[in-house]
Amino acid sequence: MDDLDLADVLSAEMGSPAAARAAVTAVVGAITAEVGAGGRVALPGFGVFDAVERDGVRRLRFRPGARFRRAAAAEDPPPLPFSRYTVTPGVSLSAVVPPAASRCGIYVLHFHEGSVYVGQTRNLLGRFSSHVRHWGETGLDIVELDFAPAPPDQLDDLEVRTLQWFETRGHRLLNVALVGLPAGDNSLDLVVDRVAQERWLVGGEGEVDLTERVDLAASRPQDEARFLSLSARDDYPVIRLALFSYVVQVLPLPQDTERRFWVMTALPSTKRSASQRRLVTVSVNNVETLVLVEIREEDGTWSIGGFLNTAPGDALVEGHMRRRQRYRTVTAVDAVYFVGLEGLFSLLQDPQVVAAARRLAVGLMRKGTGMLGRFHDQSLADDVFLVSTDL
Repeated sequence: MDDLDLADVLSAEMGSPAAARAAVTAVVGAITAEVGAGGRVALPGFGVFDAVERDGVRRLRFRPGARFRRAAAAEDPPPLPFSRYTVTPGVSLSAVVPPAASRCGIYVLHFHEGSVYVGQTRNLLGRFSSHVRHWGETGLDIVELDFAPAPPDQLDDLEVRTLQWFETRGHRLLNVALVGLPAGDNSLDLVVDRVAQERWLVGGEGEVDLTERVDLAASRPQDEARFLSLSARDDYPVIRLALFSYVVQVLPLPQDTERRFWVMTALPSTKRSASQRRLVTVSVNNVETLVLVEIREEDGTWSIGGFLNTAPGDALVEGHMRRRQRYRTVTAVDAVYFVGLEGLFSLLQDPQVVAAARRLAVGLMRKGTGMLGRFHDQSLADDVFLVSTDL
């Protein structure tokens, strides 16, 4: 039933178009007032109206009911013919999905509170087990699974189309964090599970167990020449702590993604001049994401500053200059400048800045491994990870 049909039906029932408009206005007003007061409105079979708060702003949300979804699907079916399976706690998915069925395709997870998650996989059983583990830790239970086999070379396109299909129908998607980033299974997914990437992007703490990485660092000397020059500085302990704060707050599973996806360089020669020199550069997939520089002032003294690159956005960072800049491998980034190491610590305490920095880092990692591994300063990285033993 399109909008014209609905208008005709209401007009006929109410006696006139004016009466129909008045009735709709009254219903919308009642729903808005109830939700605005902190309540919710449930219309059996149609859906639930409530509010969600994002960035300090409350917005009206509609979650479609079963009859509404069935009617919408009948008029505009999803991109694939999905089969639905009921998920029972303690019962393996292998006992539910027919053994002869392909394990490569698009899947949709339905959670107990009405949200959904859309993904692609070449190994349904393994990916599902990972989802159960990760979402279970957040208190979300998977109650149903939709799955449709698909050829590997069509997964990216079908995943995007399925996401769009659910999004345009008002479903609450749990994987909106990865929308807009490079799609498809890639080398990062082999190191950081896609579910863990999602949780990292929406503010999760991740699985940062540095025990093995710290043991490795403690077992070998930190004797690279540039690191020794950097570590001889009086302010090195604060530089070291700032780098550790950035690594564990911005880079997902830094102990596992190190060198292949991100590198850290001490005293690089990039853009060195008589009045400026870089102290440390952190790069993700060939793009610098954190740069510490030392600048010569007019009186001959040197002061520390730099910039932290984030995904583009509109959020204002109080007390810091922000500039849009471009790199060859990415469309654009926002460089947020800071003065002094205290300026960097301030940025890393801003949730909006950290979220934008994480989004840039994950997006770059999803493009694949970088080519700067040979420039990674192992001694500096070892010493930075060793900060965890001091905390």
